[in-house]
Amino acid sequence: MFVHPELGYFDEREDLTAAKLYAASRLAFGRARALPPVAYRSKVFADLEDEKIWTRAWIFVGGHDQIPEAGDLLPYTVGHHGIHVQRRADGGLIGRFNKAQHGGCRAVPLQCQTGIKTKCSFTSCGYSRDRDVIPSFELGEETPAMRQYLGEQPDRLLKVRVERFGPFIYANLDPDADGLEAQLVSIGDLLAPYVEANAKGVAGFWAEHQCNWKLAGKAFLDHAGAPNAALLATATKRRRPAVADDVAWHVRRTIKLAESGGHDLPVFATLDDAAQGEARFAWAFPNLLIAAQPDHLVTIGLQPTAFRSTLYRVRLYVSPRAKGLGPGHPAVIKRLGFWRDLLAHVGERAVAEQREAERWGTPSWPETEGKKRPIETSEPGYRLQRYLIDRLLARHDYHWAGAMTDARVR
Repeated sequence: MFVHPELGYFDEREDLTAAKLYAASRLAFGRARALPPVAYRSKVFADLEDEKIWTRAWIFVGGHDQIPEAGDLLPYTVGHHGIHVQRRADGGLIGRFNKAQHGGCRAVPLQCQTGIKTKCSFTSCGYSRDRDVIPSFELGEETPAMRQYLGEQPDRLLKVRVERFGPFIYANLDPDADGLEAQLVSIGDLLAPYVEANAKGVAGFWAEHQCNWKLAGKAFLDHAGAPNAALLATATKRRRPAVADDVAWHVRRTIKLAESGGHDLPVFATLDDAAQGEARFAWAFPNLLIAAQPDHLVTIGLQPTAFRSTLYRVRLYVSPRAKGLGPGHPAVIKRLGFWRDLLAHVGERAVAEQREAERWGTPSWPETEGKKRPIETSEPGYRLQRYLIDRLLARHDYHWAGAMTDARVR
C-alpha cells in the first residue's frame, strides 16, 4: 500500500479523494460525465487505486490449469505488490508475497518508483514486470527463481488469500475482505455452465497496449460486444455501506460460430438452447474480462504495467469433450488468431482514448475555458466509474508507519 495514505492523494491541483471531484460522474446514465482525465494519466491516481482497489478486491490472476504440477508457481504483480500462487503437494494452492518486496535493495531505486513496471534481472517485486509461469523444475535450491520469489524459507513469507472459482484463480491482499463468492455473485449464472463442464484451458497469449487499464476494459466491452446488446441483471445478493451494487457488466448477442473461429470445436453441452446461439461478454470488476462463446470461453486478465499501459493476459478454455487439443492444434491457433486480431482492434480504440485523456486539461484548468468533460456514453464505462468512485471514496482506518519512540510530542 501507499507509504502514508493518511496524508492524502493530490495531483493536478485536485484532492483525488474529494467527492466533489466525481460528483458529475455519479449522475444517472446519459447525464453522467466521464471521469476526470487525471484518472487515466496520473501516478498518484494509480497509487490511490492500489490503496482502494487492488489491495482490497479479489483479483483474477490466472487459470488453475497453468500450474498443474506440485511446486509450479504463478507470479502476479497486484498493483504495487509482487505476489505468487504455488501448487501444493496435496494439489491445493498457496499464495504468498514474493521474498523481496523492494527489489532486495537497501532503498528502492528512483527508476523503480515511476509507476512503470521494469524488467529487473535481480529479483521480482511490486515494481517489476512479471514473467510467465515458472515450472517446479526451475525452482530448485540456489536457482535464481528460488531466490527471487521464495527465498530459502518460503514458510516465513507473508501469506496471501487465494480462492478458486471453477478454472479461475483469485487472490486478495486484504485478510479481512469478504469471500470471493460475494464478488462473483453477479456473474455466477453466466459462468456456471462452463464451471459445471470443467472447462479446460489449452493455450493463451499476452498482449500490451499503451492505455490505462480502465480504458482497455471499456474498449473491449464497447467493441467486442455488438452495438444494441441487451443488458443482463447485475444486482448482488448483499448490500454493503458506501459500495455500489454493480460488480459486473454483461452483454449478450446472437452470433454465428464462424464469427469467432469456426465450427470445429464441440459446443458446451451444459449450455441451454438459448445460450448455444449467443456470445456473452462480461467485465467482472475490477480486472476480469470474459467472452463466453458456445464452443469456447476466453478470459482476459487486465494488469496495469503503468498508469498508461495495460497487459492483457488471455486464456482460451474449451469443453473437455474436445480431445487432443493443445497450443499447436489448428482449431486453437485459429481462435487465438481471432482474439489477437480483435484485441488489436480494441487496443487501437483504447489507445485513441488515452491520447484524448492526455490532451485534455486538468479538472481545474480545462483545455478551453468553460469546456466540460464529455458525457460518458459507454454503458460499461459508466458502470465501472460508479464502481470505482464508490471505492475511492470509501474510508479506511490507517495507522502511522513511523518508528515507535518514547519521545513526547511537544
